[in-house]
Amino acid sequence: MSSCILISSHLNSPYKVSTAIKNIKNIKNLSNLPIVFVGNYVIPKEIQTLVNFCFYQSHNSTINRFTFNQVSTPKNNGLFDDNSLFVVKYRDYGYAHLEQIYNGMKLVESLGFNHVIHFNYDIEVNDISFTKLKKLLSLNKNIFFKRLSQDGFETHSFCITTSKYINLWEKYHINYRNNNVDGIRNGFICEEFFKWMILKDDLINNSIVSDNLKFINNIDSRYGTTNYGSYFITPFKYVEKNVLVISSKEPIDELTFKFNGSLLSPEFLSKEVNYYLYLLPYFKGEYYINDDMIFNTLNLLNYIKTPKK
Repeated sequence: MSSCILISSHLNSPYKVSTAIKNIKNIKNLSNLPIVFVGNYVIPKEIQTLVNFCFYQSHNSTINRFTFNQVSTPKNNGLFDDNSLFVVKYRDYGYAHLEQIYNGMKLVESLGFNHVIHFNYDIEVNDISFTKLKKLLSLNKNIFFKRLSQDGFETHSFCITTSKYINLWEKYHINYRNNNVDGIRNGFICEEFFKWMILKDDLINNSIVSDNLKFINNIDSRYGTTNYGSYFITPFKYVEKNVLVISSKEPIDELTFKFNGSLLSPEFLSKEVNYYLYLLPYFKGEYYINDDMIFNTLNLLNYIKTPKK
């Protein structure tokens, strides 16, 4: 079987570019496999000279849907109960991510490679993790990794035969576009859909699913959840009209939130299997730029939990 390494990307900041260069150099030190680099943001010349093949597409295939992503509140955070979760509603970029990988697979197939080791540009590959991956690949060519926090398979790193990924996406991408996916939650993210495709097509029966091999995501480790004093806030990377969602194990009856002098009552959103979702109005916070990434504090420091009168 003829294999290559496929790296997907969206290099819209200098920090992302430097992260990609560092990770490509790590991979080249660990493997002699050809590297195919794809992206829907202009690929710098320095990266083009480091890899064997490049593919840039100017179109970023975003779709008109939103996803929910959860983050747990820390203990004694001073703002919400310890059993609460924050969930941000934001525009879905996962479809574009999976389609970019599909376009990369089509290129890979035209170059004569029938198997791919895929990494996102921000995945740090070291000697220990790559050695473990090679051992898994000696047993099976389809390797998927369980997500740490929520259901789904990681899309930033996996191994698959080229034709299988192409067939999966051509068969099921319309389900993603139309939000017509049975068996997974509303507001799913692309990792959940990726797992859904694999299960739907019975590929799981000819694969290895690993939960003890993890690759480090440089961007997430740099731009994760942030604590300011005793308060909990999450900086977000996209300038979108977000809303806040409270997730609680118990119904929220006697609760309001104070924001800039106004009292806000959470609006019931839905009852999920293990928690209740409540919607809070969105208030635009101050945007700031760090390493050319855009963040929004959402003014969460001004939220105060108060009993309902």
